[in-house]
Parts: sequence; C-alpha cells; structure tokens
Amino acid sequence: MIRSYFLAQIPLLIIYGVAGFLIPRAHVVDIFFGYLISFVFVFVSVVALERTWKLNDNTFMNVFWGTLFARFVGIIIVLIIIYGATKIDEIYFTVSFIISYLCHSITEIIFINKILEKGSNTV
Repeated sequence: MIRSYFLAQIPLLIIYGVAGFLIPRAHVVDIFFGYLISFVFVFVSVVALERTWKLNDNTFMNVFWGTLFARFVGIIIVLIIIYGATKIDEIYFTVSFIISYLCHSITEIIFINKILEKGSNTV
C-alpha cells in the first residue's frame, strides 16, 4: 500500500511542478509547504494503517480513528504555528494545503477500499 501510495502521488507532483512555472517564484515555496505538510500527515496515517491491517478488526478501527483524530489535531497545531511564526502567504499556502490534503485523503480512501474489496473476495 505504501509503494502504491507513492506512485499515486506522481500525477499530483507533476501538476504542482507545472504550477511552479506558472505562478510567481515567491509563492512556489508556499505551495510546496502546503503539499508537503498534507503529504506528511496522510502518509503517517497510511503507514500506521499498513502496519495494523493484518491485526483484528477492532485494533484496525481503533488505529484508523486514532490516526484520523491525531491528524486533525496535528494539522490544527501545525497551521497555528505556521501562520503565527512565519511570513508565508496564507492564500497560496492554504489553497495548496486544502487541495493537496483532499487529494491525499481521497487516494488513501481509494487504497483502503481496494484492500477491503480484495479481503471480501477471498472469503
């Protein structure tokens, strides 16, 4: 799942790479950090889910909801720190972060759904 998740990020990275040539150079860093932060939070969740996938259902669900809650709290804390401690352009960063986070989360849900479908077919 982790390798597939990395491969699924290639189209999004290409889009961001092209956008880097179309927007002012000063905002490329804002967009990159929006993408990077969203990627890190979702990737940590993917790794945790990958490691608990073979365990029982209750453990997996506890880890899933726990990482979802931790991700939410972590994102709020990181955003407060970034907005308070840096001079990052809020519009470019926020739009990039929201779009990236949605793409990463949708990709994560698709992979979880594919794994669930494979598991239900083997029974």
